[in-house]
Amino acid sequence: MRKITTLHKIAAAGLALTFIAGAAVPSMALAKKKHHSACEAHKDKEKTKGMIIGGVVGGVAGNLVTKNHKGVGTVAGAAAGALVGQKLAKDKVKCND
Repeated sequence: MRKITTLHKIAAAGLALTFIAGAAVPSMALAKKKHHSACEAHKDKEKTKGMIIGGVVGGVAGNLVTKNHKGVGTVAGAAAGALVGQKLAKDKVKCND
């Protein structure tokens, strides 16, 4: 039987958090706009990918940095990583609409 390590738990928690947030943000953005261009759709996909990657990396980093409160560090790191990842990905795609 394979042992589930703390790192596996962190990765799973980070993925769960970022998938929940990642699913909500693009749908809210689409609700605001009636005419959604192909470029804006591409930007939304990149933002979602950035949130997921940033959330996982931030969750792992937060867990490694904290000593006593691993859960808090993981969640805080995942949230911060998701926000930074989304911002970096958003700035990467430029639309001229």
